[in-house]
Amino acid sequence: KLEILAEIHEDLFSTESNKLYPTGFDKLDNLIDGFERQQLNVVAARSSMGKTAFALQLADNLQKIDDAEVVFCSIESTEKNMTHRLLSSLSLVDLRKFKDPYNRMTESDIEKVMMASDVYYKSDFVIEEHTRLTPNKIRQIANRIPRDKTGFIIIDYLQLMSSDERINDEYERITDVSRELKIITQEYENIVLIPLAQVNRGTENRNDKRPMMSDIRNSGQIEQDSSMILMLYRDDYYNKEEGADKSDPSTLEVIVRKNKDGGLGTAELDFYKSVQKIY
Repeated sequence: KLEILAEIHEDLFSTESNKLYPTGFDKLDNLIDGFERQQLNVVAARSSMGKTAFALQLADNLQKIDDAEVVFCSIESTEKNMTHRLLSSLSLVDLRKFKDPYNRMTESDIEKVMMASDVYYKSDFVIEEHTRLTPNKIRQIANRIPRDKTGFIIIDYLQLMSSDERINDEYERITDVSRELKIITQEYENIVLIPLAQVNRGTENRNDKRPMMSDIRNSGQIEQDSSMILMLYRDDYYNKEEGADKSDPSTLEVIVRKNKDGGLGTAELDFYKSVQKIY
């Protein structure tokens, strides 16, 4: 008790502000102020809502912070595929062109991608491909991050993670993984974990298809363990207007469904799907 009170009193009279890490999305930061160390912050959505694009943009935003290192762990896609997405966002070259650069990219496109590649190479951000990702593997990644740095470990996505134990039941496996991720945030003072999570099809049967926390697949433990739950929604995915210009940005709603230490609400961002860019 005395030790904690002394720490709080030290904070009260400190000349330094408590370190908050902005997401880089101004409208979202106005709601949540940013991330803090030792948080487990979940980003959840249905497929094709822009979950991975949001996470990659978030990763790039976070790595620009002075003391930050970012590791993006991809279970679902290859490192090359994820790097294509990132380079599309950094260069503003249409993602579809990466499938066949020889026939689709102009000299200007290639120059932009080369410049984006150099930016990524020099950044404090790495994309890793994992065929099997467990909580203990996350601990190994956390151990690589120097203690004087803040490590952001993004996981794409939580329900694909394996347990370190032999668990066959899916609900029990995800419960175990979620609990272990929470424990990891308590073990490492300089780490923020940001797992993505898949939302089940229950949203499809409602008039308002915006996801709720209970829509997260096998959600019970995830809801309980998380510091923050951000849920993504695009109305145009369900309500495509005839004749709409595909070059126009989609409105990506980032719905703050849980925030232990702050406000709730919705931040509306612009999502340019062709170049995987979010503002």
